[in-house]
Amino acid sequence: MAGASNIATVETMDELNDLVKGQLTLFAVHYLLTHGNDEQKGLVLQLMKEEKEFVDLTDAAENQKQEMVEAMEVLRAETLQSINTNSKVRELTLAIPDCAVQQLQQAFHTQRMNQPGPSGNVGAMGNTNTIQKTESSTDNSFRGVPHIFPVELASFPRYLKGSLSCEKINGFIDVLNAAFVEKYKISGKRRNTIPPRLLKAYDIFKKTEHPLLKGKKFLCREDLHGLNTQLTIGKLELSMLTILKQRGNIKEERCQDKIVRYVLA
Repeated sequence: MAGASNIATVETMDELNDLVKGQLTLFAVHYLLTHGNDEQKGLVLQLMKEEKEFVDLTDAAENQKQEMVEAMEVLRAETLQSINTNSKVRELTLAIPDCAVQQLQQAFHTQRMNQPGPSGNVGAMGNTNTIQKTESSTDNSFRGVPHIFPVELASFPRYLKGSLSCEKINGFIDVLNAAFVEKYKISGKRRNTIPPRLLKAYDIFKKTEHPLLKGKKFLCREDLHGLNTQLTIGKLELSMLTILKQRGNIKEERCQDKIVRYVLA
């Protein structure tokens, strides 16, 4: 009777063929389990067990596939939301007038100067000597890398900024600017006026100069050997340099040699 009920739902010849095959298979299984010998019964039971395991595995794979699709949809939605947020932040940042940005940078820098550093001294990173040297040694034509603001840092993707904070990046910017000032204070003099202790640094600076970068200020790893500075270029510093390159403050130049130069834009 069950077979007759199923036949009533058949609409195509292919469905009829599948139904007939299925009914014959069920009949064969029932016959072998009822009248077959022990070997035949064991074979039928093994086949039924394997078919059930296959169905279970197929169902599990389908469930995992569905979960993966749902997770990808959630990730896609979060990514689109992050992109929209970053775009809005960038639009708001670009809408700020240059004069207002300069005023904010100056106010932020003054606030950092008045805060005690880790050693208890007043000044960014607890190093007033480096900052004072930067301000007293910088000529009117030198414009260092400006500080970064939280709203600006928030516009960078997570994979780029990682766990870096504005305080960490701005501390690096202070040391970077100090290194630029010290280098070009030395290299801008004549060699016969350089103190003996600075001659090695002077020679390094001149050796790393390149005609393609004439009139531009840059730093490289080789320069740091001759500078009295805290600046190093490790993994963390490279991450912060990448952010400064994205901002347009620094450009990386190789000039057809192996020396990597970080040029002040």
